[in-house]
This record gives sequence, structure tokens and C-alpha cells, in this order.
Amino acid sequence: MGKFDDTDPIVALTILVRNEADIIETNIDFHRRAGFDVIIVTDNASTDGTSEILRQREQLGQIVLLQERSDAYRQDAWATRMALLARETYGADWVLSGDADEFWVVPGGSIKDELTNRKKLVLACERRNMVTDYETLGREPWWEALIYRADPPVPMPKNHDRIRDPLPAPYFFLQLPGKSAFSLDGLERIERGAHNAVYDSGKPQKGECGIVIYHFPLRDIAEFERSTRQIGAAIRSDASLQPNTSWKYRRWLAQLEAAGSIDTAVAEALPSSVELSERLMNNEAIQDTWMRDRLRKIVA
Repeated sequence: MGKFDDTDPIVALTILVRNEADIIETNIDFHRRAGFDVIIVTDNASTDGTSEILRQREQLGQIVLLQERSDAYRQDAWATRMALLARETYGADWVLSGDADEFWVVPGGSIKDELTNRKKLVLACERRNMVTDYETLGREPWWEALIYRADPPVPMPKNHDRIRDPLPAPYFFLQLPGKSAFSLDGLERIERGAHNAVYDSGKPQKGECGIVIYHFPLRDIAEFERSTRQIGAAIRSDASLQPNTSWKYRRWLAQLEAAGSIDTAVAEALPSSVELSERLMNNEAIQDTWMRDRLRKIVA
């Protein structure tokens, strides 16, 4: 199934969505222009208008739409189901397993060229977490506001209690795991977080690639609170999960419950205006408008 020659691979994008009405159309339009052969979306019980948007896009033949009503946190199972559908029904050779707030690109190149003639089954992709300061969040559209990122990201301390210890920097300035592109040749299961996968030959070694993920994780404070409550509660109720699984949601839900508001978690996730200015001045963060300039053409 894998394309290890010079012909163009068939590339699928899968997206898991819950209440992402503000970004999902832009995501679909961007990736359709980027040359993906099929886009498969699982709508996980959205209630904010996302479902209606996705049904319309399905009717237009722009996406393949699956529905998942469960409140359980089964990200890995649903990502695997979409990946196997891409392979078995649409003949895909590679899958990028993303979320609605992630945009996959090869600056200066194309996804298909980047995946042509690759020997490794799993390719590591850099993820760039785009932010603004929490004091001005929401004053302008997210694609205009979220134009800053840590450069370089701040390392996570070793032996750090991720649930209780103070963070050394705003969460989205930390060195967080990237994601991966997966060959579908022998794929059995995508693991939670889409960092690695299991194949019929076992767990493969990762290779490197030039794919970059622009990630816009916190665009609206009210939606951030809703997702923290929903995902945090689902994780807390699943006794099968390891204590550090999705630790950020465990941490933020505890902060929300202790403070009675989401403000503490927001201030931990994003920098203040003063800190952002200082990090820019000290060359610890940069302004990155590459994606903003491309999204302007789409949202227009």
C-alpha cells in the first residue's frame, strides 16, 4: 500500500471535531487547497453549529462525515477508524491525523512532495502553538490575533509533577510533543495524541520530515472553559487512563473548580501582554505571520 517510489502518494487528512464552528470551515477550505485527496471528519456531538456546517460540506462532496455521539474520551479509537477508512475505501497511502485547530503545511513546498518516496512509516512533524496575550484575546479575529509563538519553546523540567507543580512558562510556550504523519502500509492503530502508531510489524522508528503544523489552540475564552469541563470530566471518569494522560485538562479543570472561573487556567495557558513583550524583546518569542497571510485569503 505504501508509495515508496516517485509517484504521488494518496494523502488523507482526518479531523476530530467537537464545537469548532469558528474554525472548521477555514480548516476545510485551507486543506482542500493544499491538495489532500480526501478529508474525513468525525463530529463528536457538536452543539454549536459545527454539525450543520459539516453536513453542508458533506453534501457538497468536500468531506466524508462520520458521527460519534459518545462522551468518552476515545480520541485514539476514532482517529484509527478514520485512518483505516481512508486506506480501505479511498486507497490512501498516508494519513495526517489532526484537529480542527491544526493546519498542516510544508512552507515552500507541498505535502505530497514531502511524502513521496519515504521509507519510514512514521514521520515527526513540528507543531507551532500560535498565541496572543490573554488580555487582548478576542478583540480581533483569531487568525489576526494569534501570530506569536515561542522560539525556542521552553523545555519541560525533568521529574516535574505536571498536575501540581508551577509551569516554567505559559503552557503554549512549552516544548510540547509534535504530531506525526502515518504511512497506512500495515497500520493497525494510531495511539492517543497522534504521536505514534502500531503496525503489523510492531512500533516503528520515526523519521523526520518538513511538515509543520500551525496550531491555534485557544481562540475564545468561553469555548476554552467548555472544552476544559467536557474533556476534563471525560478523562477524570476513565479509570483506564494513566495519571498523566492529557494532564493539561486535568490540571485546568482542577484550577477551574478551585477558583470558580477559568481565569486562572487562561492566565497559565497564555502569556500576559507584559510577558509577551518581554519575550519578544529578549528573542524568546517571535511574530510569525506566515499562516495569517494565507488564511486572510481564505476567510475573505
